[in-house]
Amino acid sequence: MDTKLRLKEIEIDNFKSFGKRTLVPFLPGFTTISGPNGSGKSNIIDSILFALGLSSSRTMRAERLPDLINNLSGKKEAQATIKFTDDKEIEIEVTRKIKVKDNGYTSTYYMDGRTCTLTEVHDKLLSYNISPHGYNVVMQGDVTSIISMSLNERRKIIDELAGVADFDRKIELAQIELQKVQEAVEKENIIMLELDERLRQLEGERNEALKYLKLKNELRELEKHCLAARLNKVETEYNLLKEENATLRQKRTDSIIKLGQLNDEIEADKQTIADIENEVQKITEQNQRKLSEELETAKIEISKTQSTVDFLNKQIKDHKDNIENLESEIKTLDKKLNDLERKKEKNKKEQEKLEDAIWKLNQEYQKLQDKLKSKGQNQNLSTTKILEVQKKINNHKQDKEELLTKYTRLEEQIIHLKDDLTQTKEEAEKSLSELKELTQSNNYKNSKLSQLQQKHAALQKHISKLKAEEIETREELNERTKKLAKLERELDKLEVHKQVTKEAGGLGAAVDTVLSAGIKGVHGTLAQLVYVEEKYKTAIEVASGNRLKAIVVDTDAIAAKCIELLRSTHSGRATFLPLNKLKPAPSLLPTSQKGALGSAMDLIKFENKYKDAFYYAFSDTIIMDTLDNARKNIGKNRMVTLEGDLLEKSGAITGGSQAKSNISFGVSGEAEQERLQREVKSLQDYVSQLENDLNELSKQVEEAKEEFDTLKTEITKEETNNSSLIETIKKLTQTSEISKEKVTELATSIETNTEELEKLDKKVKEKEQDIINLEVELQQIAAGIKDTSLEALVTDTQDIESKTKDCETKLQEIVTENRSYAVEAEFNLKAKEQYEGKITNSQKEIERIINELPEHEAKLKLLEEKVGELEGESASEIKRLGELNTKRNEISNGLINKGEQKGELQQLIEQFAEKVTSIELKLRELEQDLGDLRTKFEEQTQNEEYKLPENIDLDKIIKQIESIEKRMRALEPVNMRAINEYDNVTSRQQEIKDKLTSLSKEKEAITNKISSYSEQKKINFFETFQGVDKYFQEIFHELSFGHGELVLENPEDPFGGGLIIRARPRDKKMQRLEAMSGGEKSLTALSFMFALQRYSPAPFYAFDEVDMFLDSINAERLAQMIKKQSIHAQFVVVSLRRHMLEKSDQAIGVTLRTDGFTQIIGVQNMQKKKDEEPELMTA
Repeated sequence: MDTKLRLKEIEIDNFKSFGKRTLVPFLPGFTTISGPNGSGKSNIIDSILFALGLSSSRTMRAERLPDLINNLSGKKEAQATIKFTDDKEIEIEVTRKIKVKDNGYTSTYYMDGRTCTLTEVHDKLLSYNISPHGYNVVMQGDVTSIISMSLNERRKIIDELAGVADFDRKIELAQIELQKVQEAVEKENIIMLELDERLRQLEGERNEALKYLKLKNELRELEKHCLAARLNKVETEYNLLKEENATLRQKRTDSIIKLGQLNDEIEADKQTIADIENEVQKITEQNQRKLSEELETAKIEISKTQSTVDFLNKQIKDHKDNIENLESEIKTLDKKLNDLERKKEKNKKEQEKLEDAIWKLNQEYQKLQDKLKSKGQNQNLSTTKILEVQKKINNHKQDKEELLTKYTRLEEQIIHLKDDLTQTKEEAEKSLSELKELTQSNNYKNSKLSQLQQKHAALQKHISKLKAEEIETREELNERTKKLAKLERELDKLEVHKQVTKEAGGLGAAVDTVLSAGIKGVHGTLAQLVYVEEKYKTAIEVASGNRLKAIVVDTDAIAAKCIELLRSTHSGRATFLPLNKLKPAPSLLPTSQKGALGSAMDLIKFENKYKDAFYYAFSDTIIMDTLDNARKNIGKNRMVTLEGDLLEKSGAITGGSQAKSNISFGVSGEAEQERLQREVKSLQDYVSQLENDLNELSKQVEEAKEEFDTLKTEITKEETNNSSLIETIKKLTQTSEISKEKVTELATSIETNTEELEKLDKKVKEKEQDIINLEVELQQIAAGIKDTSLEALVTDTQDIESKTKDCETKLQEIVTENRSYAVEAEFNLKAKEQYEGKITNSQKEIERIINELPEHEAKLKLLEEKVGELEGESASEIKRLGELNTKRNEISNGLINKGEQKGELQQLIEQFAEKVTSIELKLRELEQDLGDLRTKFEEQTQNEEYKLPENIDLDKIIKQIESIEKRMRALEPVNMRAINEYDNVTSRQQEIKDKLTSLSKEKEAITNKISSYSEQKKINFFETFQGVDKYFQEIFHELSFGHGELVLENPEDPFGGGLIIRARPRDKKMQRLEAMSGGEKSLTALSFMFALQRYSPAPFYAFDEVDMFLDSINAERLAQMIKKQSIHAQFVVVSLRRHMLEKSDQAIGVTLRTDGFTQIIGVQNMQKKKDEEPELMTA
């Protein structure tokens, strides 16, 4: 249509935020709607969608249509009216109104003032290329939708533009028509096939009827011979089985008697072993333990005595070494004493010389004194005074001499005390050092002893643990060996049972014949296809009612084939369960009766494909634990107890003793055999491991015992050494304490004497000062006297005094030295006496030890003899134990052999019993077969006399019967009225052929029409795709200065793939839409939407904030493009971007009033000059 349509105005009333009637005018060209966030500007676009029915309420951001009504105004209805006008000034008005009522709401459309439907509105708009599926109204989420939609959804946009849906509808209608023709052809073909088959049947039926009657007479005669031969064969087999059964019963009785004798022998051997074990226990617990304790005690005493002897010998050696050292010290002291004596003699001679010189000087001095006295009697007072002073000097000198003597003696005493103190300290230090060493040695030995004792205790526990483990391992070995023998017997028994079951043919001749025939589609009997736990076997067998022998096959055709096989081989009858015909098994509800273990179907395991077959066997039978619990629920369900009691719904109860079944559940028997084989192998390995562990434990016990004895001896030796060491430490401690006390006393004496010496020294110095003072005084007096002779006397006196003083000093030094020698000699003599005393004590101690030593050595010898005796007795007991153990092992081995014989006998008895049971079951089956065969034979002969031909070959007769039956089956069925029926069928066949020719022509015409539609659909799609791709490339280049393209995922089959959008913005690499950044995605999606619009242009477009994700540059480019496109169509854009406003022809301002309603504040012409007053048109 060439006429251009545009929006003229929108009138909104009570719609969303427009609470009051509002008129929104639109001018041609590019219009922007702008306003603050939340002001309701997007609601103008929503009103367009609402009025034209272009979208759902969810697209307009509302859960339901009534949610579009303004909730502030109080009114219960809303409407929106859109006026369109074209270039011929023809107006179209579309109104939509919704109104809420008590029972819901109504939505009504009006066009040009009259009520209409939404379809009429869309049809009218479609004439202007405006549709609900187009992109002339683009909301905020549409751009995101283009980005996030799948490739197939994106391709379907092109499908819609190309009108693919119309072609699909035409193709679908043609295919429906073609299907109808095809069904008619198939129907007629089926009829034709049936007619052809019928003609083939009728053609030879007449001739076959005569052949069939002849064959039937021959078959009857052969069946009579076959039945007679089978009856004879079964009677012979029955008699042989009876004889074999009697023989087996006798063998079983003989074996039972032999088993009883073997049990008696086993019990006797067990009693013998018990007696041996009691004797072994008695020897072990009483004699051997007592011998072991005595032997251990004797060894400990030997160790103690040996330690004592060693210690005494060590003491003798120590004392001898001590005497040797002391004698060496005495020699040294004697040498020192001789040296001192020589020095004393020398000093004595010097002393005598000095004493003689002093005596002479004193004589001379006395003469001078006498002269001074005589002179003084004749002189004056000064001379007298000199004499008095001289007398005082002499007195002071005498006092000084006495003090010096005391001083020297005291000094000598201090020297003696210091020497004594030094010696005592040295002895004390030596004792302390030795005590320290012995204490450290004692601590080390105590620590070592403690470690040995701990190791001894730990070893004792370890030995006890090893013995307990050895006993436990031995017991477990015996237990496991017995269990292994039992499992091996069970495994043999299971194998024999399996073989007997196989030989006995427990499933019957008919089943064996079918299973051995190798017919495809035969799965086996129910018993072979199920797994049953041991405790449920009896109940499951009773519940099945002998249906476990039923054979499962795939189809009823296979069942018929198997029946023909049984009939042809005269192998009896069997029940077949064709899986394709069985009634489906219903779902069973869980039972809540007391004592119910579950339904039989739930307690067995089978493949799911056999479910219907097993439901046939068990139905809804419930397995109960006891008969009492089952009786309480009688009549509700069919029930079977674990003991095999059967309770029917009717109230009938069947029970009693249950004969041993010969049915072997295929899965469970094999699984049990495999389980036993695994368990036997595992147990054999474990028994072997236990034997190795037992040998290793015995070896460890022996090694631990040897280590235990060695440790005990070592502990005893250490305890003895520690006792001697403790005694020595006590003596040294006492000596150390005495030395400490003596040191203290000597130190106190030295201190006291030193103080006294200091006092004497002070007094000596005072006397010397007094003498000096008196001498000065004497000189002064002498100086005052003018008598020269007197002065000379004084001077001579002083000289003599000086010489005397020098001699006295030398004499004093010699005396002091002599006294020192005397003190040292005295000290050495005392030391010598002490050393001699110590030597005497050591000699006495050696004598005492030598006297004591023989007693300990004799005791040691006696103990060693006792140990020898005890070890001999122990060896004898051990030998006896060895003999008993050997005997016990021989009997145990014999017992194991007898146990194996017993197991073999029990197994043989069970085998005889199973074979007897199997034969009796076989006899019962043969009895039944004999009865059936005799009955059939009487029916065949009809009481006629019959004589069995001689040398009859049963196999040959069976083959002849099979051949005749096969020929008869080939002829069946025979129809005598086939001639007339043949002509009728031929006429009907020609009618069908004519009709098929007509239908074939019709089918060809429809097929050609479908091909034409498909080809045209593809052509239209590619035209549309290429057009949109061209516009997309142009628009993307215009918006981004880059390159973009649309690519079909599957160009060969475009409807089998999706649409890929690829683009390369300027200065970037080519990439798919999904790999782009957020802004690039939006720009690319907008380009795609503009391409769609340009390919299928609409008269107007409405965009809701499509530039919100674009940056400033891209937003400006978008605005420029819209401006450019507005020449050809009207654009209404909701936007907040500056570039969009600047490029628009006019702008509509929107705001939100204080009462919550949206208001249009004006329309501004944006293309007027900026310096002019803008033209404002208020609404």
